[in-house]
Amino acid sequence: MVEVRAFRGIRYNKERVELADVVAPPYDVITDEEREELYRRHDKNIVRLILGKGYSTDDESNNKYTRAAETFKTWLDEGVMVEDPEPSLYLYEEEYEIGGQRKRMRGFIALVRLVDFEEGTILPHEETLLGPKADRLKLRRTTRANFSQIFTFYSDPGGAVERLLEPSSGPEAELADRDGVVHRLWRVADPDVIAGVAELMKDKKLFIADGHHRYETALALRDEMKEEGFDYVMMYITNMDSGGLSILPAHRIVTNIEYDRDAFFQGIGRHFQVEEMERDGDGGMEKMLERMEGAGSGHIFGLFLEGKYYTLTLRDPGVMDQRIRDRSKAWRRLDVTILHTLILEDVLGIEEDERHIRYEIDPWKAVKTAWRMGVQMVFFLNPTRVSQVRDVALAGEKMPGKATYFYPKLLSGLVMRKIE
Repeated sequence: MVEVRAFRGIRYNKERVELADVVAPPYDVITDEEREELYRRHDKNIVRLILGKGYSTDDESNNKYTRAAETFKTWLDEGVMVEDPEPSLYLYEEEYEIGGQRKRMRGFIALVRLVDFEEGTILPHEETLLGPKADRLKLRRTTRANFSQIFTFYSDPGGAVERLLEPSSGPEAELADRDGVVHRLWRVADPDVIAGVAELMKDKKLFIADGHHRYETALALRDEMKEEGFDYVMMYITNMDSGGLSILPAHRIVTNIEYDRDAFFQGIGRHFQVEEMERDGDGGMEKMLERMEGAGSGHIFGLFLEGKYYTLTLRDPGVMDQRIRDRSKAWRRLDVTILHTLILEDVLGIEEDERHIRYEIDPWKAVKTAWRMGVQMVFFLNPTRVSQVRDVALAGEKMPGKATYFYPKLLSGLVMRKIE
């Protein structure tokens, strides 16, 4: 059972700061350069809490985690941040443009009781690493706070929860980020609405989109601290059936390999129909992407090789059933799985690691990078569908690396929570 509850959120005081100056992207997508820019943007930016700087003089009593805790307390004491007077849910909407289409993702922020993955009500889709978990563990243990929300989705074709949370007035907060995404936030304090949402969510399953490291950290702290407050974690929850959630593909830039052109095309020709795109400025790229977009349920990949564009269409998906027998059909039918198995491994003889593969979300940037680096080839993928992530998670499996880039990202600093 999924247990959802309201909480007294902590938010920036709009009388003290401009919200756009103090929020930040999720900690794990902030580069070193972006962190410096956020530090310069405002001395109260949330980055000082979620991704503080470390120094050579740091020790057990003075480090980026203790500084985050002290800074958080100071900002609360000074009224830079204030705690809402009553338990609430927080309706969070993001309006954005993708592929020439305007979309809207709407969900809500709440506390959710932690459960082990084995219970099958909150499910992961990707592997985690020890380093990020250790970092998040130290931060949360020291600050006793949630500064950002874990990003989850559920299935509700009828949209019952969304109807309950439909706002009747304008948002309490609204801002546009650097990518042009418009973020809006409403506070929902009506006890009847909160109770209705909690009741409707009981029989749902939650699938983690972003925040696997933070969720596993929360589980570890729950077992370590044995305090009621640590039994819950702050989550953003959105309906996958509303059409607002997008996944972007991570295109593969292949480098540091030796290959024979004729042997390469002979190899991919065993399972793929290869079509060369006409060359007309950027027309080859546009035609390739157009063909890929029209793939429907088929499996079509793009290829940039030696200045030319191609499409690679898988003839028979059943070949994956023969090639891989110890995985679910949902996992075998992922485009990422097909590309890595039938082309990168079988034809090029390479594994997925940083020696040979770089990743780029923007296809145009991928080609520019290839030209700049003198890279041999770029493979383009269609996005993984949200339903595929759900099906792989339900099968008890994890997605291959770099199979998903959920978009839009959630801002850190809109709502926070003290663990108490």
